[in-house]
Amino acid sequence: MFMSTLSPREEKIALALASAAIPPGEHLPGGDSGTVKRLEKWIEGGTANQALGMRGLLWAAEAAAAASTGTRLSKMPRAQAEKWLETWRASTSHARRSLVRAVLSPIKIAHFGDAAIESNVGCKTVPRALAQIDEGARWRQQVIDGRDAAEDLELECEVVVIGSGAGGAACA
Repeated sequence: MFMSTLSPREEKIALALASAAIPPGEHLPGGDSGTVKRLEKWIEGGTANQALGMRGLLWAAEAAAAASTGTRLSKMPRAQAEKWLETWRASTSHARRSLVRAVLSPIKIAHFGDAAIESNVGCKTVPRALAQIDEGARWRQQVIDGRDAAEDLELECEVVVIGSGAGGAACA
């Protein structure tokens, strides 16, 4: 059965991660239950597979902490959780570093994407209504699909990018 929100245990794991990864500062609050609630809202806005993936990452972090320290992440004091995260973030193991990045990125997005935090640091955001305007139609009118060309075409352009390798993709 698909659950769009986190279970109470998953909320505890997310809270442990948020508070360890985002300590309070002089001008910004640390990761807290509000961060977890925004994370849940973010999860609910995604697909079922994205939600399951996030929940799986939370459980992976919980299990990894237990396997490497003998204590579940959700039961660790914040200082111990901070130390565990830093050890895994600085690990020579790509898998450990990737797990930390994957699980913390959505938590940090949920935390720092809060309007109150954004205004606290002077962030000026585009109103949501403006951000949803689809501007793609104008440039798409100039795109010609080569499969639709019935004869040779003579085109005038300023730049031509041929290929989508590392250089072509960056230029395009």
